Amino acid sequence: RLSAHGAQELAAGARLRSLRAALALVRALRAGVREQLVCGPRALRTADDEPAPATGDPLQHLVVRRGPPAPYALAA
Repeated sequence: RLSAHGAQELAAGARLRSLRAALALVRALRAGVREQLVCGPRALRTADDEPAPATGDPLQHLVVRRGPPAPYALAA
């Protein structure tokens, strides 16, 4: 059972998380606006166009490693 004090802390934490998420969204939107001001408007791409240049490793932020490395990685 959650005490009144614990419930208040939980609500305050949820409020803080939502404010942080909103701030991150505003920062991302502002960065996109800044990028658009610098680069200009983007033209629509068609199938005949050259592929867009890669901005980095597309899988870089998709891998989350937890725990010790796999045994085969240690042997290498």
